[in-house]
Amino acid sequence: MSGIKTGIWAITGLTALVAGACVSAVVEEDVQVTAVRAPLEECSAVTRSNAPIGFYAMDRRYSPSETMSSVAVVAGASFPFRIGEYYGPSGVYRIPGQCIEWQIEPPGHASLSEEDQRLTIADDLPVGSAVQLTAVIAQEGERTRTGTLRISIVDEASRQLIGTWTFEDVRGCSRMSVDPPREVRFDAENFARVAWTVFERYWDYWGHYSWDPETGAFGLEPTGGNLLPQDVSTHGQLVVEEERRLAISGFHFGTREPDRRSTLVSAEEAGCTLVFRRQR
Repeated sequence: MSGIKTGIWAITGLTALVAGACVSAVVEEDVQVTAVRAPLEECSAVTRSNAPIGFYAMDRRYSPSETMSSVAVVAGASFPFRIGEYYGPSGVYRIPGQCIEWQIEPPGHASLSEEDQRLTIADDLPVGSAVQLTAVIAQEGERTRTGTLRISIVDEASRQLIGTWTFEDVRGCSRMSVDPPREVRFDAENFARVAWTVFERYWDYWGHYSWDPETGAFGLEPTGGNLLPQDVSTHGQLVVEEERRLAISGFHFGTREPDRRSTLVSAEEAGCTLVFRRQR
């Protein structure tokens, strides 16, 4: 793939253990491969490769090199994107546009500018609907490979929550008395990830969240993890504040070290408000 590599070295993001976990719905109609482009020599490395295909560089809330399987936007949004092969610490190598046949489902719900790889969502789509963008990479005599991006339509308030948040401070109690997670991520499809140990694509646990922007009611239901505490709260209050801050009160993300419970109390018990700051 000489001449088409885009070397990207700062890789952070979705854990491989839950890759694709934020895709929770299926498009009603299967995407059919109806046409492919003429064979191109420089596309052969793509069709023969086993590296995962992913979309990236489409949401400023995440690292430009982070591959994603879904993204949340408001109706009428227009955003650039790239598609490439993910090679772990070596980076993401962009796939040439001439190797790709694009498909949008349902038809007419979005338009694609292939020249600058920008997707524009129809402005009349209701909240809760979704669009699926599929890239088909094929050559005559070679296996066909596809990459899929699911675009969920959300309201503006919900979109403001989506992203990665880093712990900054506590309000209402001593910072030394609680042990909040260092990072929390809220993804599309109401999927959340929590980490005390921040390292590349690692997360301590993950699950589904609910949030009402009007009342602030927040809930988290863990579904798995590498280190899943047994005392995660079921509900609390969450407010997206100004200056890229997030405040969560009456909620405990769990005790990562159960034997330390004699010296620490939960944020919920202590009446703390945990303050996080958006990374991007």
